[in-house]
Amino acid sequence: MLRLPEFFMSSTYPGSTPTTERRALEEAALWYARLCSDRVTSKEKREWDIWHAAEPAHRAAWERIEAMQSRLSRVPGALAGPALKAATRAESDARRHVLRSLVLLGGVGAFGWWGWQQPARQQWLADLRTGVGEKRDLRLPDGSQIALNTRTSVDVAFDAAQRLLQLRSGEILIQTAVDPSGLEKTRRPFLVDTAHGRVQALGTRFLVRTDAELTRVTVLEKEVDVHLPQSIPVRVAAGQQIAFGRGGLIEVPRSSDLSADAWQHGSLVADNLPLTELLAELGRYRSGYIGCDPTIADLKISGAFPVNDTDRALQVLINGFPLRVETRTRFWVRVLPV
Repeated sequence: MLRLPEFFMSSTYPGSTPTTERRALEEAALWYARLCSDRVTSKEKREWDIWHAAEPAHRAAWERIEAMQSRLSRVPGALAGPALKAATRAESDARRHVLRSLVLLGGVGAFGWWGWQQPARQQWLADLRTGVGEKRDLRLPDGSQIALNTRTSVDVAFDAAQRLLQLRSGEILIQTAVDPSGLEKTRRPFLVDTAHGRVQALGTRFLVRTDAELTRVTVLEKEVDVHLPQSIPVRVAAGQQIAFGRGGLIEVPRSSDLSADAWQHGSLVADNLPLTELLAELGRYRSGYIGCDPTIADLKISGAFPVNDTDRALQVLINGFPLRVETRTRFWVRVLPV
């Protein structure tokens, strides 16, 4: 018999019964799965708001799901992953499988007590977030402007001492503003942290992109300082880019790609880019697999490709080069030689 963790079973609202609690918890688990998906829509978020407000049982169940999220943060990603990935299954299966995943994770939570973090959970709970192919432009509390590229998650931590962005994943374009909270000597620094280091803006416009392997910073205006563990700050000027990982510098400051921010205007500009790298970039803007035959992986591609419509981008590709596209489903695409 499958048992819920003890904190799931306790009643938290007047008049509740085991049956209503169980039904509400199953619905909350299903909503959790749907909201963890990269394909969650604004309509689904509104429907969740309606569901959450409809009954005390729903709100109590969601509080328990949030308690489980706290436990998930201490579970290794290999264990937590199935609960989040269940969002992609059919709804008829999701209720059973997601609830089971959450329950089992509750049972092993103690084994993840030593500081493990589940990246997908952090990204889903981030203050600012975009899904696959989505871009957002926002104004921060100090007047700075930030643009989020596809699959991006950012936490915002502005306080009396600093203006800090924690970039969990993806890519951001920042135009900093003068700190309105103090005189020149007491102005708060504007900082961007990633898993690999810290970037301090010096009144500038710049890009930061990060993934599991490295962080790349491209400066468009003025300068930034890059701070790495056990290293002196590295100054990066306008027109330069730098890359670094957990082990330190991967790439010293060098001339940057002039079209690095073209995504903000809906384009991916390739200049003699290997086909496999071009497809990897397009893959950031669509769900599923996109790849090519190994025999053409190094084919050099130049041109502008729309990231807001990756199917059209592929059509542009095959119109300009001796290539064809093999499509098995919307989520499986391969580029082949003619």
